[in-house]
Amino acid sequence: AALLAAAGAAAAGAPGAAEAFVYNGKEYFDITFGINPFIWALAGGFIIFYGATLKNAALKYNKPYGTLTVKDPDPIIGKGKKFIGMEAEGLGGKKADNYK
Repeated sequence: AALLAAAGAAAAGAPGAAEAFVYNGKEYFDITFGINPFIWALAGGFIIFYGATLKNAALKYNKPYGTLTVKDPDPIIGKGKKFIGMEAEGLGGKKADNYK
């Protein structure tokens, strides 16, 4: 019973916690947080514009890499260079016999 009473008290205090207000006997809740709706629309337009700009920049400057996307792609380490494993390259002038 005490739990039910506490839940009822919490539900009764919810409009106060949500900062709802009463005007001419009717309860309202300000969904715009007191900010002009025109400013909200401007902010939404800015977010869409910024996202489109980022998408366009990513599509323009990120070049695909791989055997299925670019014909004869250059290796990441450079043209004409070969990968040298850790055991052959050595660490600090020493051979890396037990590097694992």
